[in-house]
Amino acid sequence: MTDHGDTATGATSDHDPSLAGSLHMELDLASFGLVVEPSDPAFDELVRIAVRLLECEHAFINFAQKDKLSVVAAIDSIAQDFEIDGTMCGRTFRQGAPLIVEDLSEDSRFKGLPFVGGRDGFRFYAGFPLQLETGATIGTFCVADKTARPGGLSENEFATLSNLSRLAVRTLDGRRRDARLNDYLEVVSDWTWEQDAAFRFTYISEAARDNGVDIEALLGRTRWEVHSANGEDTDAWAAHRATLERHEAFRDFRFHFNKGGVERVYSISGRPVFSQTGGFMGYRGAARDVSEQERARRDVEFLAHHDSLTKLPNRTTFERKVADAFREWQETGSGASLFLIDLDQFKQVNDTLGHSYGDALLVEVANRIRDCVSPQASLARLGGDEFAILEPGLTPDGAVCEYAAMLCQAIGRPYEIDHDAIESGCSIGVAALPDDGGGFSQIMGNADLALYEAKAGGRGRFALFDIEMRRAADRRNTLSRELCEAFDAGQFDLVFQPIVRMRDECIIGAEALLRWDHPDRGRLLPGTFIAALDSTRHAADVGYWVLERACRTAVTWSQHRTDGFRLSVNLFAGQLRDPRLVNRLRMILE
Repeated sequence: MTDHGDTATGATSDHDPSLAGSLHMELDLASFGLVVEPSDPAFDELVRIAVRLLECEHAFINFAQKDKLSVVAAIDSIAQDFEIDGTMCGRTFRQGAPLIVEDLSEDSRFKGLPFVGGRDGFRFYAGFPLQLETGATIGTFCVADKTARPGGLSENEFATLSNLSRLAVRTLDGRRRDARLNDYLEVVSDWTWEQDAAFRFTYISEAARDNGVDIEALLGRTRWEVHSANGEDTDAWAAHRATLERHEAFRDFRFHFNKGGVERVYSISGRPVFSQTGGFMGYRGAARDVSEQERARRDVEFLAHHDSLTKLPNRTTFERKVADAFREWQETGSGASLFLIDLDQFKQVNDTLGHSYGDALLVEVANRIRDCVSPQASLARLGGDEFAILEPGLTPDGAVCEYAAMLCQAIGRPYEIDHDAIESGCSIGVAALPDDGGGFSQIMGNADLALYEAKAGGRGRFALFDIEMRRAADRRNTLSRELCEAFDAGQFDLVFQPIVRMRDECIIGAEALLRWDHPDRGRLLPGTFIAALDSTRHAADVGYWVLERACRTAVTWSQHRTDGFRLSVNLFAGQLRDPRLVNRLRMILE
């Protein structure tokens, strides 16, 4: 993958000028409310999103406090504080750049730390500095896992963690803004206001104008009279008005205000004002513009349910849509069809043209899928080059085949990206709801089997699931398991096919042939198991066993011949991809 920053092979000084900026920010962190109140729902949501999208066990956000990094939000953090010196987070903080370590236990900088390696220790780490617009580093956003990750983060994962880090800084800026503006009526304010006993505005400070408020339009009118044309929730306004009529204090009532095509979100807080005799005189309060904070909240919510690249719903959202479809079927009997789409030659695009082209291709494919589906359809990017569509009301008949063929044709048209023509079709597996599964996992698994069948027949095809696909998959799984057990149990054997010279019928060599002495099915020929064996982790080991066994057997035969002896041994595909092949052959022959 692309080297985004300091990696496991890089070297970085443990003393960096950015530390001075961090210490300066530590003096200001208390004003954010983070030192006194460490838990914050927005930061908690960010670490939950990081764990889900990056498929890690741990995620944490921390901020500089003197010589430590204090954790303010975490998923399975092993500590509340980290030393800046000698830790992964500390190095990320000091260098002010992303740090990605594929395997901590193999990295001399970190392998001796108490929480690295071992059964429960970290193996993979990725950290991003949290930096203000001034460039000062104030903390880190980190993820970690107990499993090493060769290759580190993908381009999409790197962008996701980078975006989450920026959202954390924006959220912190919102906290800082809230905390600093807390001097008027014990609420945060950008401007102040007053109302009479009929809740009409009688005063609005001039600072409101800088926040997009039309002061003249509000004076002499109630808040809901001005805002009613903007489509705000009528129930929310009714509840707010009831609070005012009870003459109760209120905090952080939020409403949207649209003017000139620009949306603003305001937070209003106020207290009732009474005369010396106890008569109600109106309200006095403060307001603030929380538009940036609201946009950050929406961004966080969007990332939780959508793919950041294509903007399509993600797997979690799609799973919920499928569950809704099952409930709809139970209530109304209405079925649906699920289409699982996998791009052809996508890896070739990434490998030859680069990940930027691959990302652009995924976006274009998502746009074409949007154009193909019905308004009622649910679609998602599940990850990588895999997409899914749930089309309600489409039952397993000719219409499904026409729909799948239309998708193949639309996605298979050439793409033009940055003036380059790119060819990339797709394969599609189709499963019917509820006939082909009683839940999300089952129907997705069956659609995946149909996709496997489509790919086996060549590119640009689709296949509809049938029960024989499941039976064949079960047989393949059983065979793979038995093959693994066969190698450990020594159930493989060799026989030799003579190689005969035709002119004098003299045996000049032999071909080694593998046999499997199955405990229940007897001696099996290679045609019944070689393809399955070649896809298991034991393929290379069995291949080298065959080589060594055949060579040892042929040694005796060759010693009794003066004209040499030819030995033929077939290799597995896995051996041809094994970088150890040449050395292993040399060792066996020697």
